[in-house]
Amino acid sequence: MSSAIAALCANGLFVSQAHAVADCGPTVSSNQGQCTPYFSDTVVVQEGVTVSASDTPAVLYFGNLGEDTGGSGVLGSFTNNGSILSSGLGEDSFTFSGRSVAGVQINGNLLGNLTNNGLISATSTDDVYRVVAGVNMQSLSGTLNNHGTITADVAGSGGGQAVGVRISNMSGGELNNYGTIEGVISSSDVGQAYSIYALNAEGGGTINNRPSGVLRGHLYSGGSSVNVTNAGTIDLPMDSFAGYVSGDFTQTDSGVLRLMASGDGEDEYSQMFVGGTASIAGTAFVDVQELNTLEVGQTLSRVLGASELTGNFAQVDDNSALFNFQSIATEGENGHIDFKLVKALTAVDAVDSNNNPSARGAAGALDTIIDRGTTNPNMQTLIDALGQLGTSQEVSDAISQTTPLLTANTVLASRAALGGISRVIESRIASNRGMSSGDEFYGDRNVWLKPFGSWAGQDDRSGISGFDANTSGIVLGADGTVSDSTRVGVAFAYANSNIDGNSNVAPNSADVDMYQLLGYGSHSLDQNTELNFQVGIGQNNTQGKRDIRFLGETAKADYSSRLATAGIGLARTFELSEKTAFTPSVRTDYTWIKDESYTEKGSSANLKVDSQTTDQMIVGLDGKLSHEFMPGTSVVANLGVGYDVLNNNTSITSAFAAEPGTGFTTRGLDSSPWSQRSGLGLIHSTEQGVEVSLRYDTEHSEGFLNQTASVKLRWDI
Repeated sequence: MSSAIAALCANGLFVSQAHAVADCGPTVSSNQGQCTPYFSDTVVVQEGVTVSASDTPAVLYFGNLGEDTGGSGVLGSFTNNGSILSSGLGEDSFTFSGRSVAGVQINGNLLGNLTNNGLISATSTDDVYRVVAGVNMQSLSGTLNNHGTITADVAGSGGGQAVGVRISNMSGGELNNYGTIEGVISSSDVGQAYSIYALNAEGGGTINNRPSGVLRGHLYSGGSSVNVTNAGTIDLPMDSFAGYVSGDFTQTDSGVLRLMASGDGEDEYSQMFVGGTASIAGTAFVDVQELNTLEVGQTLSRVLGASELTGNFAQVDDNSALFNFQSIATEGENGHIDFKLVKALTAVDAVDSNNNPSARGAAGALDTIIDRGTTNPNMQTLIDALGQLGTSQEVSDAISQTTPLLTANTVLASRAALGGISRVIESRIASNRGMSSGDEFYGDRNVWLKPFGSWAGQDDRSGISGFDANTSGIVLGADGTVSDSTRVGVAFAYANSNIDGNSNVAPNSADVDMYQLLGYGSHSLDQNTELNFQVGIGQNNTQGKRDIRFLGETAKADYSSRLATAGIGLARTFELSEKTAFTPSVRTDYTWIKDESYTEKGSSANLKVDSQTTDQMIVGLDGKLSHEFMPGTSVVANLGVGYDVLNNNTSITSAFAAEPGTGFTTRGLDSSPWSQRSGLGLIHSTEQGVEVSLRYDTEHSEGFLNQTASVKLRWDI
């Protein structure tokens, strides 16, 4: 059997006095292994020294600490300034039935003083039930002062009882805690953890948790004459018998009673019972658990009960921004303190105070649901998670994650892609005289192909997040003349857009496939004036996802949209020279998009989203300058301005799938009705009727920029 400061003599017998280490004297100044004991008045483990043992009942043994041994002297105190570490499987206990592990064990009475300024730790790793104690003693008549840490941990799969300080009999002694005393069950749910476990009380006793002291775990003191005073923190686990004081319990103004809560049922919150008089002041703190069923209006009954109650908690703090706990005291005989759940902060308050207007609709719906309660487990999961959040900013951020995909702004990205397709068609039909952005058409029938890519970015506006959209696509068309003054054609367009929201708080993304069939044409009113038009119908298929981080979940959307476009323009060309022309134009373009309704999958916060219809009508004025700087090759520049005469801001109506009867509206970005567009192109035509053109176009409005690059190939049939 191995120990650092051994109290085992030959043949495993105990002595009745504490023992230091042979050849070290009463001061242990170096790390120790197995050794031979001898008597001393005091024993001190110096700072920085580790005294450890494994697979033994204890590291340090005493008989009676403070016992008068006659000729051998009196051992009055033991002081630990270092570390006393006991770990392993343990052996047959001297006190318990079965095996145990202890850091310091006193098999008799603590008559003198035991002071811990360092660490006393005991850990069991066995696969059978163990009793583990940092300090274990039969009787306390003297004083135990803890300024450091005393800890016990049941780390084995067999479970057990972990006790920071275990006292079989309080005999008029005193325990003063200035540091931390705790019990821990770290790897098994089998067993209980105690900070202090004091059984019988033949002569009374006092437990004082000083202002800097922390008692973590169950607290149990038996015997009607053992009194407990808390001026520090008592941290109780979630158990209906988490705390029991058989005598009187006093909490001072500086004291904190820390409780856990996951619901209002039995064993769903911490409770303390006092056999004598409870005199309550100071603070209570409620640690709302991540998984909980707490609702506004519930009552945690008899959080503290006593034979006689005076006072109440001055305040109740918690880790939930949405919930507060109101302390209601019934003083007098059989008195008790109940905690009633009240709303601390509305969801609307949270988003308003953090300038989060896009989440206000969802916040209002959540307030309604929280107030009336829910029976849907998915909705309860969401509310529970919100109740765990500690600040209004965290609540506001979480509610942002419950709003519809890209805050109803996917339609803006779709409009940008449709605008790019529309400009491709415009460049083809701008003039049947061959002045389409400098393009010259050869022959009566043409087939053309134009791949393009665009990069759109929308900044955040008025507290609503913007997005980035990358689009690539291709347009294939064919046209021909039907008279000397009229040309008509048909085109098919495909585009794919990857859209990412700007928000780091509520990450959203969508992938949109767009298909459009278009008809277009132009008609010459005279040699220099033309009227042109285009119409189109199509469909979008959108797959999106919302990362709901406060739940650790992802909501996925899959829906389709119908779309239609129409445009008409009037242009007149002025020849500035033989090779240079200027073409002003006026046009109107209309876009209509209808998103179908859909229900998300994958999250407790899934949304049921209504269909929405949006439209836009832009009246624009453009000017285009074309110059042929070498035969068959022209450079083109254009500049224009547009105004959306409808200027309808986007919004969408939805409801939580778990509570479909409580709908809410989410407002999207307030886009500016004004837009500016510009472009630069290079066109080369061959005598064989083949044309290649390169273009770069931009569209800009307040906070929005869309850049498009394209290559067109046309050939005569």
